[in-house]
Amino acid sequence: MGAFILRRLAFGFVAMFVALSGSFFFFAAKFLPLSEEPLLHAYCGWLRGIPSGRSLDTGLLSGGLLATVGSAFGRTMILIAVTLVIVVVIAIPVGCLSAAMRGTVVDYGLRVGTYIAWAVPVFVVAISP
Repeated sequence: MGAFILRRLAFGFVAMFVALSGSFFFFAAKFLPLSEEPLLHAYCGWLRGIPSGRSLDTGLLSGGLLATVGSAFGRTMILIAVTLVIVVVIAIPVGCLSAAMRGTVVDYGLRVGTYIAWAVPVFVVAISP
C-alpha cells in the first residue's frame, strides 16, 4: 500500500511539473516582462524561484506570488468547504438509490443527471463575468 501511495505522489508531482512548465512556456512568450528575456533563461530563473515563492516577483505578477494567492485563499477555502458539503449531501443518497436500483431506468436517469450536473457548473463558471 505504501508503494502505491508513493507512486501516486510521484506521478502527481511529475504531472504538476509538466503542467506548470507548459503553462510557463505558453504565457512567457505573450507577456512583456518574460517575453523580453531568452526563454531558457527566464525558465531557469522561474524554476529557481518556485521553492521560495519568488518565481514571479519580477515576472507576470510583480507583487509576489504569495501575496497574490494569499489574498484569495480564504474565499477559496470557504468555496471548497461549501462545495464539499453540498456534494456529500447530494452524492450519498443518489449513489445509494442508484446502487439499490441497479440497471433500471432510475439508475440510468440518475447517472445521466449526475453527468450533466457535473458538467454544467464548469460551463456556468466559465461564462460568468
